[in-house]
Parts: sequence; structure tokens; C-alpha cells
Amino acid sequence: MVDFGKSPKLFSIIYGEGVFNDIVSIILFGVVQKQFPADGSAAPSLTWSSPGTIITDFFILALKSLSLGMFFGFLSAILFKKFRLLTHSPISETLIIQTIGFIAYFTSEAGELSGIISLLTCGVIMAHYTWYNLSPQGKTISSVSYSIFGSIAESLVFIYIGLSVFSYYNKIDVGGYHGPKGDAEYPWSWSTIWVMTAIVIIGRCAAVWSVHFAFKMCSKKRDIDCRELLFITWGGMIRGAIAFGLVLQIPDG
Repeated sequence: MVDFGKSPKLFSIIYGEGVFNDIVSIILFGVVQKQFPADGSAAPSLTWSSPGTIITDFFILALKSLSLGMFFGFLSAILFKKFRLLTHSPISETLIIQTIGFIAYFTSEAGELSGIISLLTCGVIMAHYTWYNLSPQGKTISSVSYSIFGSIAESLVFIYIGLSVFSYYNKIDVGGYHGPKGDAEYPWSWSTIWVMTAIVIIGRCAAVWSVHFAFKMCSKKRDIDCRELLFITWGGMIRGAIAFGLVLQIPDG
């Protein structure tokens, strides 16, 4: 088992890749979704200029969301640095940080941007700048509190994903699909599951190993061994909460 405490670079690679993939997925999904009617009643009218429009909207949405998150992140750092009155209570410090994060999220959503990206960017800025302006007690309490909240949220997300699998038969039942005995059945196809699993594993291995060897050809330094490379490959295949959440936003039809 890999010890992340002794391998900070390995942790940074896995975490950074996951965050980058999530950011790209969320922004790209939002941009492509705008090409469809709001009610999902019809397919979009794609033209030769559509790819250019999607790419342009992608970068504009990304820059606006990142900029908004950076604004609120730096704003929190300035507030705690200039107004030391805010650091008299560690509980108040934690609540103020939480409030600024919520403001960044809802402001971004109100402006039809990516609230998750703005919130993530705001959190990164806070971790690098705001945290150092807190009181010693505030640093400890905020770090412990958000670690607990993060673990709870992550557990709830994967519990929700597991339980959601058993809710798909309701949609099929409404659509008129019934099993041989007339009862609603789960629309599972084991052949599709095995084929998609193989595609995911092969695609993941090909992507990670090809990128690794490409960088290895450009540099003689060997910072990642075979065991760590296998761990990076596996670490990316267990992610999918963001993708699952985005799929749930696709309207039925």
C-alpha cells in the first residue's frame, strides 16, 4: 500500500489529475448542454461552426468561473489580514470562511457560470493565503472541521451512487418496459457492463502509460516507479462521482 505521507508527489499527481478532470468535465458538460433546448425536446442544430463555438464558450466559462473564485478567495485573505477583529473567535473564523465559499458558489450560479469551479478555486486560494491569516486556534479548528465535512460528503456521495442504481427500474416502468412476468425489471445488460469495464481499464492504462513514457522520453529523471504508476492507473478508475452527477442532469427523452 502506498503511503501518501511519504509520497507527497504521488498524492499531488492523483489529486491534481482528479481535480483537473472534474473541472474539464463540468465546464465542457455545461457548454455542450447549452447547445440543446432547455426542455430537451429536440436535438441541437449543429453546424460546421459549432465546434469552434463550443471551444470558445468553454474557455470563456472557465476563465469567468476561475476569476470569480479567485476574487472571493483573495477577498477573504485581505479581510482576515486587515481586520484582525475577525480572528478573535475560531468558530467565527470557520463560519466566515464557509459563508464566503457559499457566496462564491451562489454568485457564480446566478451568473450562469460553474459554481463548483468557482467554489473549488476559492477554496484553493483560501488554503494558500487565507489560512495563514487565521489565528492559531482558527487554523486548527477550520482544518479539522473541513476535513470532517469533506469525509462525510465523500461518503454520502458514494452511498448515493450505490443506492441510485436500484432506482432505474422506475423510469423503465413508466416507459412501459416489463419483464416476462409483467413486473418491472432492472434494465441491466451484463454484456454491456463487461464490455464497458474492459474499455475503461484498457483506455485508462493506455492513457496513463503513454503519457508517462512520453514524458520519460523528454526527461531522464525517474521519479515514478512501476508500482506507483500502477497505483496512479488504478486511482483514476475509481473516480466517477462527478460524471454520475452530470449524467443525472440530462433530461429524459
